[in-house]
Amino acid sequence: MQIDIFSLSTKEKLALACIYFARLSSSDEHYKGKWAPALRTLSKKYGIKFSTLKQNKDRFDANFTTSGRKGYYQRPLEKANKFLYEMYLKYKDIDIEYLQLSVNSILEDAEQEGKPFYSIKTKVKEQVEAILQRQSNIELDGLNWFKDELKIGQLVFIVFGGDKPSWDTGLIGIGAIAQGPYDVGYEKNNYRVRIDVKVLLDQSIKRSDLVSYKDTFDIIGIGPITKWEPNQAITQVPESKAVALIRAMLDLNPGIYEELTAVISEELMARVKGSTVQLIPIEVDYGEKVELELPLENEQAPISNDDFSDLYEPDLEEIHKGFAMSSKPMVSLKNFINSQKHIIMIGPPGTGKTTLAERACKEAVQTNYISGYTMTTAVADWSTFDTIGGYMPDKEGKLVFQEGVFLRSIRENNWLIIDEINRAEVDKAFGHYFTVLSGKDVTLQYKTDTVSGEKNITIRHTESKGSFYEDKTATYYIGRNWRIIATMNTYDKNSLFMLSYAFMRRFAFVYIPAPTKEAFSELIETRLSGNEDTIKVLSEIIKTAPKKIGAAIILDIITYLGNSGKEGIVDAICSLMIPQFEGISLPQIKKLYKDFGVLLSSDDKEHLKNFLCEFYDINISELSKVRFDDEEEDIDE
Repeated sequence: MQIDIFSLSTKEKLALACIYFARLSSSDEHYKGKWAPALRTLSKKYGIKFSTLKQNKDRFDANFTTSGRKGYYQRPLEKANKFLYEMYLKYKDIDIEYLQLSVNSILEDAEQEGKPFYSIKTKVKEQVEAILQRQSNIELDGLNWFKDELKIGQLVFIVFGGDKPSWDTGLIGIGAIAQGPYDVGYEKNNYRVRIDVKVLLDQSIKRSDLVSYKDTFDIIGIGPITKWEPNQAITQVPESKAVALIRAMLDLNPGIYEELTAVISEELMARVKGSTVQLIPIEVDYGEKVELELPLENEQAPISNDDFSDLYEPDLEEIHKGFAMSSKPMVSLKNFINSQKHIIMIGPPGTGKTTLAERACKEAVQTNYISGYTMTTAVADWSTFDTIGGYMPDKEGKLVFQEGVFLRSIRENNWLIIDEINRAEVDKAFGHYFTVLSGKDVTLQYKTDTVSGEKNITIRHTESKGSFYEDKTATYYIGRNWRIIATMNTYDKNSLFMLSYAFMRRFAFVYIPAPTKEAFSELIETRLSGNEDTIKVLSEIIKTAPKKIGAAIILDIITYLGNSGKEGIVDAICSLMIPQFEGISLPQIKKLYKDFGVLLSSDDKEHLKNFLCEFYDINISELSKVRFDDEEEDIDE
């Protein structure tokens, strides 16, 4: 029997994929190294937790004995999950080729990039009033991004802004582009569009209203913010975040249901009404360890170590995307990972070490080499309590062991990213972990309760690929695929804590260089096309900078200039670039002032001089001696 996948609900499609992989043996070429990426794709597309899909597959494993896997069996499937059992009965005997074709079609659909949404913010009184009156063909202006992406019919979130306006600020509804970008360039790169209002809320949604909706965080101009956001009139909203935002709109304003169903597709509406991640506040006493009791349906299945990949084979193009750099550093990282080494990525500030580390970890997850990754930033007062763990009182006042970030990452089978590792005094912070990193097992002085009584906590290595915690023996097992990926700025290595030789020899160091001058020139010319004066200033500054810097700093400057115009160049240099040169000598400061100042106007030159004196705490008379003509001057060598 063939399967009409277009007639299946999302829930049925996901169950069908789990049945397919559960029927395959572990040695099947369509299973090994492919089932986990496939389920992660479906998880991302439909907003269903990967662990839930994996658990469902493992439940089916237990019913297909030909797979060679024990699967996850706690209760018979017909008692554990009626829906899954019905799907099992319906498809357990279907021809495997038909099943494969159907699942491939489901995956192809899930892998397609969803169309992004956009949000447009206005603080113009006339525009706000027109929107509230639901007028048609409302003109919005001051837009300067995404003019090639906006087409007639494109949906946009409508946001009200303003400084103490007479209206409520925040998300007010959804509109559709009625006339695409026109009058392009009327003021710098600005353009105008016209919109029709499709969905209008009775009251605007503020950032605080969205705090419980995890996937709305960092939607520029709308969601709760955990990082810096630009101030711009139009922004792009990824489809996954748009789904969460529409869900929040529907939850907070149930009366808009009919309006919503008229403007978004049936498939998108199904996702809006499906599973969403909500943050639920709970009261916790100091030192109390929070343990959530999940219903049986959501119990986490144990890790099957045989299902992880033997080799780390990342997509290097995906890691390098947007970076002007050679592939050699990431090739080295891959080879060291496969040689059982932990990694410290070093290089100048702004070269993207943290981003590259995170992408390398994402590739490890995507290729099923590890379950996930945990990111933390080292600090000066780190101790073994933060890394390994220690005793804390529970709510009854009894001292119980609380694991640190290292042990937690082992239990969760996550790679551990340690940003700016030399900001910690590692000899003090790592403690017993020196021995563990060298491949030895250790028994900690801490004890914890187990089913067989109180036991000392131990850390052991295992030949299994995955890492895990065994409760009955109080043992953390480090699998062969577990790694630490750390970062360190080259310029910090002497001003912060020094890494001891004993520590360093347990890591491979991968150098992430700053872009070449040619790469910088291409980057600047591409991003500032047509602005020759600013291109010249930035290019010269790169050539004369007293220290190498990364592309991220230049990109930050270019982003700032996009908002300020070329008159903001000196602010950008002072605020974003000069702090990276901390620690240079007085002669170098004078030379920096001369090299940078010669490119600036008199007023900007004075601004630069005052900033340098304040930042480096030097007398202004020192820089007043510097001249910008051919006369000799006293710049000490």
